[in-house]
Amino acid sequence: MSTQVTVSFVKQFEGNVMHLAQQGRSKLDGKVMTDSFAAETKSYERIGATEMQEKNVRHGDTPIMDTPHSRRVLTAVPYEWADLVDKEDDVQMLISPTSEYAMAAAKAAGRKIDDVIIAAANGNAKTGKDGTALVPLPTSQTIAAGGGGMTLAKLIEASEKFNLADIDPDEPKCMVIGPKQVSNMLNIPELTSQDFTQLRALWDGKFVHYMGFDFVMSNRLALSGSDRQCLAFTRQGIKYGIRSNQRTRITERSDKSYATQVYLSLDIGAVRVEEVQVVQIDCQE
Repeated sequence: MSTQVTVSFVKQFEGNVMHLAQQGRSKLDGKVMTDSFAAETKSYERIGATEMQEKNVRHGDTPIMDTPHSRRVLTAVPYEWADLVDKEDDVQMLISPTSEYAMAAAKAAGRKIDDVIIAAANGNAKTGKDGTALVPLPTSQTIAAGGGGMTLAKLIEASEKFNLADIDPDEPKCMVIGPKQVSNMLNIPELTSQDFTQLRALWDGKFVHYMGFDFVMSNRLALSGSDRQCLAFTRQGIKYGIRSNQRTRITERSDKSYATQVYLSLDIGAVRVEEVQVVQIDCQE
């Protein structure tokens, strides 16, 4: 069997990977603001709130408010995935709509996208003119585990934090929790039968809208000791950036006995835009 890889193989494989990636392999892409850019970094300007001043003097000086102005910097990082298909294997399977290689590449890309978004949510945000200053998520935006798992009180407190920050009630909000937190919620006595039925859908990997949040179950959340760091954020609170489109290549490797190399790369990054639009909810497991 010839191992010569044709142009049509490349195009079909790339199409398969893109199709699979768009089928929701990433659980969080679409839950945050997505941006495309060409440079290594992209800056997002932030304008703070000001208050109007009462005019109580005739012909007085015009007040200058000194509007707060700051910046967040998103840095894109390249990620790669590759695997080899030996000449003894069936290279034709690369272009199958159910190609295991296409599915593996798409799933790896989706997991990496989620990891990048999660890391940006409660990690250090780059700020300053050149993005060298780091801003951590303040403790005021963290709900302590308190020796317990996910509770109704924690859900209410998370909502309260967004309300206290005057977040637009129509702004889409997402809450990312782990399987253990789904179990916690299904055992909350205060939940009605209707609530239970709705949340039960999380077990099947479906998106659930509850208490103003789009709930997503993920196994990518960080574990600090015995506390799972669950996250709640608004769509505007995090920027996910794509520096270049997903790239796929299928080539022969002369240094690997002319095995066929399947290659996929991403150039992506994310940054938290505003602290009050992100809440970390620690849950003991």
